[in-house]
Amino acid sequence: MCDSPRDTLPLPAEITRRILFFVSEPTITYDGRKRTYKYDRPRNLHHPPGDIQNARLVCKTFADLGAEFLFQNLIISADHRQLAHVKEIAEHKRLCKAVRSLYYDSRTSHTLWAHDDSDSISDSEDDQWGINKGPHYRRKQKRYYHEQEDILDRSLDTECLRTALATTLTAVTRVRCKPRERFDHHRDPGDVSSPTRNHAAASSNDGRDSRPLYHLAAAMTGVPAHNIRTLSLAFDVTLLADAKLAPARFASLRAALAPVTNLTLAIRASGDDDYDYDAGDGDLSAAAARSDRFARYAEAFGTHSSTASLCRALLADPATLAALADATSPALHRFKLNLSADGRRRSGYAAFRYDDALPLSCYLGSAVGDASRRWPAMRYLYLGCVGVTQDELVPFLLARRKTLAFVEFDRVTLHQGQWCVVGAVVLNACPTWRWAKMSGLRQVERRRDVVDLPMEVVEAVREVEEKEEEEEEGRWSGEKREGPRRVRWDECYFAEEDGSSTLFGGVDPETEGPGYGNPV
Repeated sequence: MCDSPRDTLPLPAEITRRILFFVSEPTITYDGRKRTYKYDRPRNLHHPPGDIQNARLVCKTFADLGAEFLFQNLIISADHRQLAHVKEIAEHKRLCKAVRSLYYDSRTSHTLWAHDDSDSISDSEDDQWGINKGPHYRRKQKRYYHEQEDILDRSLDTECLRTALATTLTAVTRVRCKPRERFDHHRDPGDVSSPTRNHAAASSNDGRDSRPLYHLAAAMTGVPAHNIRTLSLAFDVTLLADAKLAPARFASLRAALAPVTNLTLAIRASGDDDYDYDAGDGDLSAAAARSDRFARYAEAFGTHSSTASLCRALLADPATLAALADATSPALHRFKLNLSADGRRRSGYAAFRYDDALPLSCYLGSAVGDASRRWPAMRYLYLGCVGVTQDELVPFLLARRKTLAFVEFDRVTLHQGQWCVVGAVVLNACPTWRWAKMSGLRQVERRRDVVDLPMEVVEAVREVEEKEEEEEEGRWSGEKREGPRRVRWDECYFAEEDGSSTLFGGVDPETEGPGYGNPV
């Protein structure tokens, strides 16, 4: 392999791009970022950075066109060097057009490194943002902490992101803002995040600092002409309190969701045992520290003695999570909501499981009450670690049954009704469904082997059956099917407790890929 690219090769640009595309695809030998859920062996999700970098050395044409595959996923966090690197990429005439996905690592160093009593940074700003201090570390790491605090307090990352989105990074369509784990074997070509964060796995304290999320929201609202339509956010449930405690900041977050048509919300709703309360100074006990933490929410959300109680109050308030759901585009076609303790899908590691029986509108907003006009084009629905009822969930699904293709229920508790009725809607009343995924479901009522379907479900199922009969035979006999319909539990199997299953109804060529035709 030569050390510098040759002048050119006599290949059309279309063929060159196709070659580079196959080079950039994940390989079975690459030990990059992997997921092992439900598989005996890991799956590769990123291409090896060395392959595409070596391919760019073939010739000048490969070097120019290969730049589009090098930084498709840009990963950054609040750091002076990274922000300068983003500026360089944004000013590069080819790289700026290549970035499709922006990953903003929302972990801040307060969960890793903290200041001591001699530090000059005041605690007033930290108290305002609800930051928890960590243990003491060496001087180099503390210096990084101070640099990051300067960036976050002075909004340098907001200015950088706003400038980048407004001027050059117009190709970005997907943004993720969540804590990120980094390991030695995981190096994406676009990973410019700080090397000082290696081996810093996400913990239950990550996400308490909401500044990165609000900086991103300010950048998005400051550039109304951006092309971001896919947004994935991870934050602690206490951020929802800003709807009343910091309404201006929360309003900026709602405004940022206005053009979003693909939204993922991973909200860490933990039990008390999952929180690491700092006992503070002197004789202050953990219980006193907990009471002091809850005191800031008392005026707006009442007095609470446990995190679970506070979670319930925050989620039940229509100005919090429901307001975020209502802020999305009416054309939303994909929605994921996860309230697990660690913010992860299909994760069995968290002992706490939030499944209170709140109205479905607390999670999905006005889309529940105004089902015919809100999100009429929804194709993908994921609900994780929530409590629902059959009487609310079934009408919501029926209203979108003509477009709904992918359904996933993860550790969901059905407080009223039977899961097999919900299964009958998804599997028999949705003519376009492609797959349904279930994991660790529960129901409060005793399971019945045979259940009479509600009349609205029966009518929807018959409509699908009549259409299928007409397509198969070329015409419909015109015979109306009368009488009740029943469903057996094993006919519409939805996994119970710790079980999981995936049912396939076919593959839609228009929606192949991660999260659609091929489940993730």
